[in-house]
Amino acid sequence: MDQSAGKKPSELRARFDAAMRGLAAIYALPWPQRFGLGVFGVLCGLALRLAFQSIPGDRLAYVTFYPGAEIAALLGGLASGLAAVLSAATVHLWFAPLRDAGDWVGFATFSVSTVAISGIAEALHRTWGRLADCETQRDDADRLLAANKRLLESEERFRAVVSSAMDAIIAIDAEQNVILFNRAAEALFGFSAEEVIGTSVDRLIPERFRAAHRGHVKRFGESGEITRPMCQRAPIQAVRANGEEVQVEASLSQCVLDGKRIFTVIMRDATERMRAEAALKEADRHKDEFLATLAHELRNPLAPICNGLQVLRRSGVDGPDTKRVYALMERQAGHLVRLVDDLLEISRISRGKVELRKERVDLSSVIGHAIEMSHGLIEAAGVELFVVIPDEPLLLDGDAVRLTQIFANLLNNSAKFTDPGGRIEVEAKREGGEAVVRVSDNGAGIAKDMLTWIFDPFAQVGGAGARNKGGLGIGLALVRKLLELHGGSVEAKSDGEGCGACFLVRLPLPALEAGSDGRPG
Repeated sequence: MDQSAGKKPSELRARFDAAMRGLAAIYALPWPQRFGLGVFGVLCGLALRLAFQSIPGDRLAYVTFYPGAEIAALLGGLASGLAAVLSAATVHLWFAPLRDAGDWVGFATFSVSTVAISGIAEALHRTWGRLADCETQRDDADRLLAANKRLLESEERFRAVVSSAMDAIIAIDAEQNVILFNRAAEALFGFSAEEVIGTSVDRLIPERFRAAHRGHVKRFGESGEITRPMCQRAPIQAVRANGEEVQVEASLSQCVLDGKRIFTVIMRDATERMRAEAALKEADRHKDEFLATLAHELRNPLAPICNGLQVLRRSGVDGPDTKRVYALMERQAGHLVRLVDDLLEISRISRGKVELRKERVDLSSVIGHAIEMSHGLIEAAGVELFVVIPDEPLLLDGDAVRLTQIFANLLNNSAKFTDPGGRIEVEAKREGGEAVVRVSDNGAGIAKDMLTWIFDPFAQVGGAGARNKGGLGIGLALVRKLLELHGGSVEAKSDGEGCGACFLVRLPLPALEAGSDGRPG
């Protein structure tokens, strides 16, 4: 109950304010419209007089005009009141001229009261108008104060974000003088904000780059772009307060505030990242050198071992046990040779020391040679091989030996991970300007999370269990690297473990010369 009592004055105030605004709106009308309001009121009174003419006759001369005229005077002010008096007098005299003192008294009473009411209404209207203007000004002031408060809060948030940002933020004007320098910028450059703000940004740039930097910012301002990275190829150079140069990554943006162009640079120190990248590259180079050295060192003793086996086999020593041992030793020596050769291949490719001997070759012959190379492993695995090759020749510009190695590695991979009785399919076809070869199987499949890095060197599918299949995880890495050297690509697909795998190889087809029959010359 107390709450409703508390609300009632505020509701009444709101209604009163609404009424005042309505009256002020009427008073704001031009005087011809307010004049017409008085005439309209008298016409309403005339209609009432005509309706009741038979009852009072002419005894109530101005009674019917009073309601409309006084209301018009109240609402429209002086202009409406005068219009009501003149129009009522005209209408009444038209019906019944003034004959005696009573008529004159009635006319004078009507005129004086109407003019008086209109004068009072005029004064009230002016007061209400001023009150309405004050109310409007108060509302405008409240909105302005609220907007200023929001602006101050936004500026405080902006300052807090800029101040606490981990990246250096520097703003410069069109003359490239610093107007903002946050704490991270102070830490990066060794200057305080007070030292830098108002000075040229040139002091943060090595002298040999200042002209280029000024030109870059000027062209960016004229380009109409909103933002642009400043270090697309490599980090840019900056200079600290002590004269030390530092590599930074930076992005540049621009906006126009109050007709002035402002440039904002956000940068971070790239020195540690560059050092880490250099260290990684150096470690990778050492790794490649180690692999190459290891492969050579392993291959040196392998040659005499293989030759010794051949000599022992030819020496005539016979017997079932001896033959079994010879076969075992030869298989293991051959396997070791292949591992060492793969290590040498991946090392050469990583160091860019592989040169392709390109010539025009037919894809069908390449796939045929790859099947011959993998025939022993496929047969030993007990899987079936199905090959679909189009009748039309698919000619490639490539190294026949390396291309054969690509498809042999894919076939060997499928044979290793497909159980006996399984199936391997090879299908080649033309798709636009590419030759597409699909090597698929219904074997162990590949986990979804491994599809993205299955072609990385030394990647092993299935963890420790996969190592029982043999190999160092180099075969598929060689496939991708050799295809990239040929301008091609490879993609692995699988629905998951136990669902088989599919490898899609794409190689560009050369444009055939006019008059060529489509076969290698």
